[in-house]
Amino acid sequence: MAEKPQSQDELRQIRELLFGEEKRDIDTRVEILEKNVVDVRDSISVVDTALTKKIDTHQTGVTDDVRAINEEMLARLDGMNQLIADNAAKSSENLTVAVGSLTSELKSLGTKLNETTRKLDEERERRAVLATGLRALADAMIPPAAET
Repeated sequence: MAEKPQSQDELRQIRELLFGEEKRDIDTRVEILEKNVVDVRDSISVVDTALTKKIDTHQTGVTDDVRAINEEMLARLDGMNQLIADNAAKSSENLTVAVGSLTSELKSLGTKLNETTRKLDEERERRAVLATGLRALADAMIPPAAET
């Protein structure tokens, strides 16, 4: 049977003989992996910072673009509103002139109609007087028929 190691030093020496090289290989690999993890974290942090800056820059650019488009659209709308107001004013003015012109023309036609009606009434009265006179003349010229 194998003897039990007597001291901690003997136990360490046995462990070193059995597992020493393998343990050093594992420790080296773990150190390399830990360094790689730190490097990857640093790279991720750099990329994250760069992307955040790009996003902020693009977001600011997009916000500025949207603001500029909004201002342009508002300016166009103001221009359209002014154009509509100008056209409405011109149309109203033209309509007022047209109504005035039509009113004047209607008054003129009414006056002419009244004058024509008055002349026709005078002519009718003159004809009635003439017809009455002609009947009286005809009655005076034709002797009454004798009664039998």
